[in-house]
Amino acid sequence: MSAGFNFRTGKPSSEPKDGNTVLNGEINFGRANNIRLPDYFRADVSGLYKIKLTHTMRSEIGASVWNIFNTHNTINNFYRINSTNDVNKFSRASLGLTTNFLFRVYF
Repeated sequence: MSAGFNFRTGKPSSEPKDGNTVLNGEINFGRANNIRLPDYFRADVSGLYKIKLTHTMRSEIGASVWNIFNTHNTINNFYRINSTNDVNKFSRASLGLTTNFLFRVYF
């Protein structure tokens, strides 16, 4: 059995200027890296069981769960100009609760 925790402060990011987001057909950003994304936290657990099948063969059965608290973690923000000349914000998030199972045979 094992468990792991990942924590890091939010990465720096830049946002468009309020009230003047589009200038000459391009996004008008404020000062570079003027905000930070929310802090990142993820907890994982896993387990592995080894089985001896024969004198020359063995196997492993295991399972893991990533992000066991199903924490929403924003990884990055992107901005695009839409057809009405407004700026749309898109956020990329990490995976939510994710399970993995394994079965290995060594021979």
